[in-house]
Amino acid sequence: MKGSKKSFGISDILLIVAAVIYLVGVFTVFSACGPKDDGSWMTCHWAGQIIKGLSVTVLITSLVHALIRNSGIKAGISIAMIPEAVLSMLVPGVLVNLCMMNNMHCHTMMRPGTCICSGFVLVMAVMDIFLQYSAIRNQDKNSSNPSS
Repeated sequence: MKGSKKSFGISDILLIVAAVIYLVGVFTVFSACGPKDDGSWMTCHWAGQIIKGLSVTVLITSLVHALIRNSGIKAGISIAMIPEAVLSMLVPGVLVNLCMMNNMHCHTMMRPGTCICSGFVLVMAVMDIFLQYSAIRNQDKNSSNPSS
């Protein structure tokens, strides 16, 4: 089978670990500011909600990546993780405003934590794309060379 991968690889593990760290982080340490005294939410709450949803999709995508054996499909899944990671970086402070004071939790923890975790997912996805295309090229060489 052209482009198939025989086993669960290190890139699968790294993508899952990155996604789990990101998911756990945004639900705990990298969460948005709490509610105001009157029970209403600050604008950063909505950024946090979007980031939580994106972290779930990143985890699901990485789990699907681990279940697939075909290198071409795995590369496509990794390509799909790139906009997820970039969007996660852009949500806090760019697409959705954060609190007005720079010393608030959303500025000091949520935004940097989200950017670091999303950046790690982004780097892992890009590295995996190269690994998968390398595996495809190696299989193409082996299938075209009958002496191997």
